[in-house]
Amino acid sequence: MTVIAVALTQFKASLALKRYIERLEQKQAKVRVIQQATRIVMDSRGRSEEEANQLRRSQAMLRREQIETVAGDIVKALEIQSF
Repeated sequence: MTVIAVALTQFKASLALKRYIERLEQKQAKVRVIQQATRIVMDSRGRSEEEANQLRRSQAMLRREQIETVAGDIVKALEIQSF
């Protein structure tokens, strides 16, 4: 019985760790998109990094969307434009 309890506890811990890793990977992917969008704004509009971040934040507030969504739209727009 003890072996089963230990195995179950380890399995639950393993699942929790996998979920944690997935969340970290998702967060890292969002950060990469935000950084890419910042570079796009900086290059296309000749802005500093702080100005590009502020522009992205203000667009997110105006559109009532998350910053990640606005950043993704910026990246998609560049992809479409360069197609």
